[in-house]
Amino acid sequence: MKILATLSGLMAIVMWGAFALLTQKINGMPPYLLLAMCFFFAALILPTLRLVSAKPLVSRPTFTWRGCLISISCLMFFHVFYFMALDYAPVIQVSMISYLWPMMLALLVAGKGSRLQALVGGVVGLFAVSLVLGWEHLSLSSDYALGYLFAFGCAVTWASYSFYLSKANNSIDDMPWLCLGVSVISLIISALTESWAVVFDNQLIFAIALLALGPVGGAFYCWEFGLKRGNSSLIASLSFSAPLISALLLASFGYAQWSSNLALALGLLISASIIINYKKSDVQKPQLVE
Repeated sequence: MKILATLSGLMAIVMWGAFALLTQKINGMPPYLLLAMCFFFAALILPTLRLVSAKPLVSRPTFTWRGCLISISCLMFFHVFYFMALDYAPVIQVSMISYLWPMMLALLVAGKGSRLQALVGGVVGLFAVSLVLGWEHLSLSSDYALGYLFAFGCAVTWASYSFYLSKANNSIDDMPWLCLGVSVISLIISALTESWAVVFDNQLIFAIALLALGPVGGAFYCWEFGLKRGNSSLIASLSFSAPLISALLLASFGYAQWSSNLALALGLLISASIIINYKKSDVQKPQLVE
């Protein structure tokens, strides 16, 4: 079960790596309207699976109101912070700062006595991310301070939520209710702030459905299952690979150019994972963090 759950967490990372490729087909789509539609489709994933297996479509939620508030708030605010950050700062800086979350998560799930090890591995992983995003173009300016703050909010929100998932006792069966809550809130924000002058053709609907099944929907199911049942330390260390996967996919489909930095970043990511997950053989074998 632990291996399967760990693979589920890694699948979520792969899905997030595909986000940039999938969004190439939905340029111009109002972000909050897109979020509302993606989370609505995501809420249908589990009921659809239950329909196929002849089980009841919905189940009574197991989360507490506190857990519900935390989950919906984190899912909502992460995306709100990200959209706001892009309004106030360049995408490279936003991506770089928001990708502090794997290092934060590695520190949070690290066992006693291994936090320095997690920090060193996290720094190596962050350097790998900077290579993928184009570190030579990376510069910080006080003109974009508000955008940097929102991007940092992304990192803190997702790291905190991921750590919460690894400890919470709620069931993955609650995810459709949480997705539906995020969808409703996003729809309200979209109605108040965005224009809905969008032409929905088959290609656009298909792209939105893929996003819902993958990075903006299905990935959250995989992520929760992975953190609850899998090796959370390994999952955290490999989270840095999402932008590398994104760059590889964009290059494979002709949206970006191949670079020697990608190979170097891959080596650094492997090194970061080894550093974070290395266990000394001369001490008693520690138990994996659940």
